[in-house]
Amino acid sequence: ALAEVRRVLRPGGRALLIEHSRSATVPALAAYQDLTGPAVKALAKGCAWNQDVLGLAAGAGLRVVRAEPSLLGLLTTLEATPA
Repeated sequence: ALAEVRRVLRPGGRALLIEHSRSATVPALAAYQDLTGPAVKALAKGCAWNQDVLGLAAGAGLRVVRAEPSLLGLLTTLEATPA
């Protein structure tokens, strides 16, 4: 989906996203996310709650301008532009 966001962004455009992310602030929570991640993904129609959001954005050809974790690192709000 992020590759499609990159494809449709105009030059100089920006994407504002809120994504589930692996907690970088609470190691025990990150371990729990990793342990339960496969079951959550299967039950939530592919939603992954322990993903590396910044890595996914970079891999899709986006340059992250700003990223802010919230809710103990469970969510990341990011602003990205075409790389």
